Amino acid sequence: MNCPKCKVELKDMKCPKCGVKYKVKGANSSTNSDGGKSSSRVKTKKKKSIWLLISAILGSLYFIYGITYFSNLIRDSGDGFEMLGSAMALDMVMPHFLMVFLGALFNWLSWAMSNKALALTGAIMYCVSIAMFPMYTMYVIAHVILSFIGFVRMKK
Repeated sequence: MNCPKCKVELKDMKCPKCGVKYKVKGANSSTNSDGGKSSSRVKTKKKKSIWLLISAILGSLYFIYGITYFSNLIRDSGDGFEMLGSAMALDMVMPHFLMVFLGALFNWLSWAMSNKALALTGAIMYCVSIAMFPMYTMYVIAHVILSFIGFVRMKK
């Protein structure tokens, strides 16, 4: 490639005679239909957070396990009182599992879209799930920690 001004061959995209630096045509510039140059924005692909992915996978598995466990508990109940007790237990933990589901959903969305606000929302949903049923804190605390780490480490 030659310098448009001096017609001297460029070395490392710099003219040795006049010292002007040139940029390579490509992703940063394009030609309009009228022949003029316009700069187009180059979208940089954001790196996906492994922390959010792990939290989303764990949250999804925990939700599936919880719903399967309690639905099997009700299905396998023998008499009416045992079924009633199982249904009451499910009613007590259902808000917890609903918040876990929402936390996992927001984690999946934030991981797929690399959206920091959705990551924070997912972490908060996990915290709310702990508040809904504190006895299951030990099962959700890892999701909370991973979600907050994923949120903090994401770029704006």
